[in-house]
Amino acid sequence: METFINNLPFLMETKMKKERIKEIIIDQNNYPKGNFIEREKTKEIIKAKDTKFIKIISGIRRSGKSTILKQLKEKFDGIYINFDDERFVKFTVEDFQSLYELSIELFGEDKIFYFDEIQNITGWERFVRRISESGENIFITGSNATMLSKELGTHLTGRYIMFKLYPFSFKEYLKFNKISILELTTKEKIKIKKQFSNYLDEGGFPEYLETKNKDYLRSLYESILYRDVMARYKLTKERALRELIYLAANSISKEISFNSVKKMIGLGSTTTVSDYFSYLENTYLLFLLPKYIKTIRI
Repeated sequence: METFINNLPFLMETKMKKERIKEIIIDQNNYPKGNFIEREKTKEIIKAKDTKFIKIISGIRRSGKSTILKQLKEKFDGIYINFDDERFVKFTVEDFQSLYELSIELFGEDKIFYFDEIQNITGWERFVRRISESGENIFITGSNATMLSKELGTHLTGRYIMFKLYPFSFKEYLKFNKISILELTTKEKIKIKKQFSNYLDEGGFPEYLETKNKDYLRSLYESILYRDVMARYKLTKERALRELIYLAANSISKEISFNSVKKMIGLGSTTTVSDYFSYLENTYLLFLLPKYIKTIRI
């Protein structure tokens, strides 16, 4: 009796936590249906739907990864869980089993699991690997900085397929603006040229295209800079990093050398410059194109 009484607070806390998780699962799976733009990448992902592999969708912040998960859920049903919900702030790897059991209790077996921003929970890889090995069909999205192939390899070796998602392509941009390109008259060609000019100016981030709020782009950039780069890689030279990004943005399609960059922004070595560029590429903020040197055989 004494042991039971001593364990009563723990049992009550566990029950309350499970009830909270159940409430979140129900809420998240009753979201309003959206009028989503069909992404080109979705077709590629659907082709891999019935494979035994874990399907991971990675990409720059706010490129539409969560929207693709919801599109897939509407097509194939399943259980959607968004770990970016503030109610999961005290959720730990030990709670995954409760979440799994409650999901099956609520929606039945043989469902597809759609895990959004699952990287927020430390140790998620082991849980996902376990239920994948038991036959569950799993789709995952996550911040690119924690979804790198070299980092996933430790726990998910040979068990996943990676899909990289970018902001809207020009074709998707036209679809967003309800412009057809099936039959083009002269006037329509002129309109599309104008749209292309707008696309170069506005870019393809879906939420920005809806709001046209430049503060949104500013906050997005700051999130990538501070959370995905500086915090992730424990960098302290904010000014040097900002100058590097500014230099890269003003050198599109131009040749650069790590040595010249090192001198311009005052970083310690070309290795440090190379590392900084690697970090930025990992966030999909920019990409370097190696110089092609033709080899002449004699």
